[in-house]
Amino acid sequence: MVELRDIFTAVGCTGVRTYIQSGNVVVDAAPNLVECMPELVTRAIIQRFGICTAVIVRSSKELQQVATSNPFDTSGDPRLLHVAFLENIPSAEAVTHLDSERSPQDTFVVRERSTCTTPTAWHGAS
Repeated sequence: MVELRDIFTAVGCTGVRTYIQSGNVVVDAAPNLVECMPELVTRAIIQRFGICTAVIVRSSKELQQVATSNPFDTSGDPRLLHVAFLENIPSAEAVTHLDSERSPQDTFVVRERSTCTTPTAWHGAS
């Protein structure tokens, strides 16, 4: 995670922090940097590690919106809720291809550029 923090610092971010070994990074960045950050960081990761991976950027406002619009009751154990951030809004057709048999104990809800998952009975996507 140190090398990942170094990459974000090198592209101009400040206050760079990582979360465990997840690849999640919290930074402060000027608005003009935020716009080009996915491309800059992707290029730097390719150069340093030889890996091409998607870099997805969300603002603190967007993260707060995801937290407040959680579609599941997590009053028991909020650690069971997982959110995946998507590069783009998936088409309605793509959402219909979610495989309910792959994780039958999970419930998936797709909202714009994120997918919330919680381990309960499958109810489909909305």
